[in-house]
Amino acid sequence: SHLGSSSRPRTLPRLDPGALFAGRDPHSPSMAEASPVCEGRQSLAAFRDVFHILPVQDVLQALALEDVGRLLLTERGISKATQGLKEQVLVRRGMRGAWAWRKARAVERALFCDPLGNPLIWTPGPNERGACNLLEHEDGASPWLWLSGGTDWQAFQGGFRCVSEDGIRPTWVTFRVRVATPELSGAFLMLSREQHLWGLADPVLVFGYRGDDYASCRRCFSVQPYSWRAAASHHVRPAGNVVGDRPYDIALHLDWSAGLLSIYVDGERQVGGAPFQATAPIRFAAIYNWRSGARTAFSELMLGHGCPCERLSKAEPRRPASASALRCAACRRRRRGAAVPAQMGGPASTGLLPAAKASWAACGAVLAVAAAVAFDWAVVQ
Repeated sequence: SHLGSSSRPRTLPRLDPGALFAGRDPHSPSMAEASPVCEGRQSLAAFRDVFHILPVQDVLQALALEDVGRLLLTERGISKATQGLKEQVLVRRGMRGAWAWRKARAVERALFCDPLGNPLIWTPGPNERGACNLLEHEDGASPWLWLSGGTDWQAFQGGFRCVSEDGIRPTWVTFRVRVATPELSGAFLMLSREQHLWGLADPVLVFGYRGDDYASCRRCFSVQPYSWRAAASHHVRPAGNVVGDRPYDIALHLDWSAGLLSIYVDGERQVGGAPFQATAPIRFAAIYNWRSGARTAFSELMLGHGCPCERLSKAEPRRPASASALRCAACRRRRRGAAVPAQMGGPASTGLLPAAKASWAACGAVLAVAAAVAFDWAVVQ
């Protein structure tokens, strides 16, 4: 176990993992008679004791990041005590310590992710009739996958890979991009349904950078979603032209049920409601340059349902909910349920979420992990 290789003294008070759960079963008679506020307080007492017995970083490391988020939202004291451990926890998971919890959770749950710019996960080609782009990794404050040595308009000679055999329908496609040679076109990312001989077939969308070799709309980014209605390109740019000494954050929001696409550059919504063909899922991805002198880079490429940035999540408009009688009745019940703890001083005084179930979700995850960590320590000793 990686926990056993720690340099700290291997001493731990005798702990019976079963005792962590004693009297805490939400279905036990004693708990069934407790009020929602009492439930939350008893559950908090259980995992507060866990953090006094077991190393906090080991408990956080064993939890899924989604459960870590629930825990930090549920109990203010634990959230404050763990603020300085975020970088250590993320680095031990192979992530960047500077990432926010939200971004790390999105990476952990992504359908496909290349957060560190690894050239080994990309296969050169698929067009092998000429020299392919050179893919190189560059580490630093942020890792980058650099592409150079294009083939002058002979596409699909960078790197490609299958992201899913069955196909995926991600809600968000996010990545960072750099263009070291703004005068030359490059930095293409294609997402498609099929691979066909020398290239990719049935594209869903293509992202790229337009240099001075185009007759119009130069030095900007281009997104071309393919649809049965149209295949028009959308030209987007940050404030001013694209320059070579800074990265740009790109986010594409895909509404598969409506067949509509939104485009964000550096957190700003540039295009909304653009149609794309949503009949078949994404199976392949390719990155490449066109011009032989172009030098571009990608970083933190991710396809998934979680939005890594809170600003983007709030910017994307929500679809209006159905005003059915059943839904309205459920909303009224939730409001009445949330009013009870507020009247009794629950959230304001204990740091609980209004719903006791949120406390039980975090409590259950922490207690299960505590039992596993305690067992691991016992084996090491």
